[in-house]
Amino acid sequence: MNIDDLEGMVLVEVDVQNDFILKDGGLPVMGADCAVRAAIMKTHGWARECGIPIIATMDCHAPDDPEFKSFPPHCVEGTAGYDRWDSSGSKKDVFVVPLREIPEEDILDALAYCPMIQIQKNTIDLFSNPNAKKLFEGVKKAIVTGVATDYCVKAVVLGLRNLGVEVIVIKEAIAGVDLDASAAAVDEMVSAGAQFVLTDDIVGQK
Repeated sequence: MNIDDLEGMVLVEVDVQNDFILKDGGLPVMGADCAVRAAIMKTHGWARECGIPIIATMDCHAPDDPEFKSFPPHCVEGTAGYDRWDSSGSKKDVFVVPLREIPEEDILDALAYCPMIQIQKNTIDLFSNPNAKKLFEGVKKAIVTGVATDYCVKAVVLGLRNLGVEVIVIKEAIAGVDLDASAAAVDEMVSAGAQFVLTDDIVGQK
């Protein structure tokens, strides 16, 4: 795949957090093995090198979140399980978009000056955050990695396609909970217009 125009492109990393990525996490995605993690980091490094903004979704819950009636407790804000698995980004170069609505100018400033933006969500759907649509205004193309294919990755991809964003998913850099559900999710994303490519189809291009 030839990517000759990086303008309007972002990398979206979905829920790359300890509770999902690590085997002893609160809600581990078993498909997130070493190869998947390596592909996530390879794509991350490429985006940094190219100056492509990185938008990282962060599952974010309170200790008594009602979601824990359906899923084991996970990604409770302030715990190690909530943190990024790779610890990428320092507080100086990361802007956190909270669950509450914030001024649009704050988001625009973050897009202009911060290499990484973390946007919190407390449901599967990223666009339940009232700031999400503003964050993706002006985005033409999104490269997507992360977990889980059959839950939050699918929701992010379909949400971006609904906004008219061209979506490219890195095959080796996603992992699902259930094989059959993940295969069905991929079919749904393809039907919505998402492209699936290999890491090497993207990485190395500038």
